[in-house]
Amino acid sequence: MAKTPKKKYDWYNNPVVEDLEEGSYDYVMTQEMVDQFGEAMEDPTPLFPTIAGKHDGPPKSNIYENEEVPGGIINARSMQECFNPPIPGKRLFVTGRITGRYIWRGFMYEVTEATCVDEDGRLIDRQSSVHRSGAEEMGKLRGDQ
Repeated sequence: MAKTPKKKYDWYNNPVVEDLEEGSYDYVMTQEMVDQFGEAMEDPTPLFPTIAGKHDGPPKSNIYENEEVPGGIINARSMQECFNPPIPGKRLFVTGRITGRYIWRGFMYEVTEATCVDEDGRLIDRQSSVHRSGAEEMGKLRGDQ
């Protein structure tokens, strides 16, 4: 099956709110994934290894090419709500959407959200991130501007 070419993302002209249904994906949370996450976190019984999955990124990147944003992008905020621990061996389904885009103090911001449910329909987690343009500005000292 031929892979659909990715779309060009335009910060200035794309919709402010957009469902990313065609970028949805699924995977099986294996015991090995849980164990690897637990080892990395030094926690032998991690409840939410899905945190490592960063679910809110792929729904957008599965649809769009890497966007050209003036000054690059930096993660300005991330939130995660955890509801039910995933069960190893169950298939997880991730859907995403862009919930807002705005300009504040001269920088462009975009809010993405992803929801993860298991094959039984149990809500696992919801992740949200705010991305800000102008990443190279973050490292400058005031005197260097």
